[in-house]
Amino acid sequence: MVEIDIQNKMSQGWFLSKQIPITVIVALLIQTAGVVWWASSIDSKLKVQESWIQRNRNVAAEMARLEERVKYLQQELQELEAKVY
Repeated sequence: MVEIDIQNKMSQGWFLSKQIPITVIVALLIQTAGVVWWASSIDSKLKVQESWIQRNRNVAAEMARLEERVKYLQQELQELEAKVY
């Protein structure tokens, strides 16, 4: 008789057994909320990193130009020193 009752309930679709304590359901809801909160914090950190990358995209090119200018100035200084001595 019990098997027939369980089969009838299962054939009716999804059901929640009263044997599951409310604390388990509350714990699952809290964990789900925690995961959503954690994922949103990861998303906000990613957005900060992306904006930093966008702001500093030209730094490498500018550094290369500055290095070339320093090399040129070093050559000019060596030439001036050679003329003086």
